[in-house]
Amino acid sequence: MGGDLKKVENSDLSRPSASGLLLVVLVCIMGVGPLFPFMLATSSTLVIERFSVTPGQLGIVSSVVFGSAALASQASGWFADKLSVRTQIVLNFSGAGLSFIIVAFTVDFIGIVIAAAIVGCSQAISNPTTNRIIVEVVDEHKRTSWIGFKQSGVQVAQLLSGVMFPIIALFFGWFGAAFSGVLIAVTLIFVSISVVSKYYDGNNIRSASSGGLRESLAVPPISARSATGKNSDPIRSFAYTRLIFAISIFLIGFGVQAIHVFVPLYAVTVMEFSLVQGGLTITVVGVVGMVSRVWWARRVAAGARLSSLLAIINGGAAIGVLLLIMANAFGLNGLIWMAAVVHGMTGLGGNVVINAGLMRAAPAGQIGRVSGVNSMAMYAGFTVGPIVVGLLLDMTSSFDMGWSAALAVFLVGVGAALWLRWHQASDSATLW
Repeated sequence: MGGDLKKVENSDLSRPSASGLLLVVLVCIMGVGPLFPFMLATSSTLVIERFSVTPGQLGIVSSVVFGSAALASQASGWFADKLSVRTQIVLNFSGAGLSFIIVAFTVDFIGIVIAAAIVGCSQAISNPTTNRIIVEVVDEHKRTSWIGFKQSGVQVAQLLSGVMFPIIALFFGWFGAAFSGVLIAVTLIFVSISVVSKYYDGNNIRSASSGGLRESLAVPPISARSATGKNSDPIRSFAYTRLIFAISIFLIGFGVQAIHVFVPLYAVTVMEFSLVQGGLTITVVGVVGMVSRVWWARRVAAGARLSSLLAIINGGAAIGVLLLIMANAFGLNGLIWMAAVVHGMTGLGGNVVINAGLMRAAPAGQIGRVSGVNSMAMYAGFTVGPIVVGLLLDMTSSFDMGWSAALAVFLVGVGAALWLRWHQASDSATLW
């Protein structure tokens, strides 16, 4: 036992120290895929006019992105454990770049759907890849905060999309907006590979033996963990917890993506915002979300109960949806901005909390596969949410039913959090 401990300590000391530049790369890996659907959302009125699509069809495009990501997630989780990190980076960024090229030149709806499927498949590997890098390279006491920062890559994409694409489209047209996405993706491939190569030699970590490093950084095998109370079988307990996590992230994904796709369109067509103002609603969500995700990660690191955090996140997101409904009911444009802030503070924290919980509980050497299952559930929610809200919008010509569906889903998410609390009644965390 003493020899094993010494080996762990030596491998910890010999591996390169994770730098802030590596964290920037992780943020970019998480953000490049979402740039595509966010571009469509923030430029939704232009997309509807250019391609002669309905709001429901716009929701279908977003659902194709995340539906293909959901289908690819299980395989991508396996690839994340097997392929070199550099190969995974190329797959992620090149898929996004190719999708932007397609929409830059296409003139019909089918072309957008094909591009959406491509970016979805490439995006599926982003979460397993970044989780693997964090587990293998980052010191244990820093991992939870790094999860919060890297998940904020999606919000960085929101920020750039809301500010950049509508303005570029106004001055340079649709082609200019789409081609700017190509330039971003290509640039990030070379920058990211250059940074990651400092830590990896092929599929091995530099300055440390693969075996020693995995022993030092992996979570202890689940069969070796203790369990008390009603969860006496640790393997069965983890499987049950992972099921609740998957349900929770599906529900959060449903509501979050429905809001991201349709809030700019709602602001422009119902509340009479300009195209740029509509795009800025997503920017506000992104800016607030970047800060809130780090805060939620720190709550996890401080020992707060995951079930309590998830209950607050879902309840707060439900309040954000209520504000959207009230904005139209009372004719108060300011409630749109309040809803964006509340949504950024709450709804965007769910992924961080659940990823931190998985990283804390996953068996040794399986973080990619476990993350893949979780990503599949999240992308399934991202897929179903816009379809349901878009179809309700097409059927009723009103956003009220769609927002009510999102509200109901977040309330069910509160129930799932209470279910998790009951299941983990012996959780050692005491805060909240």
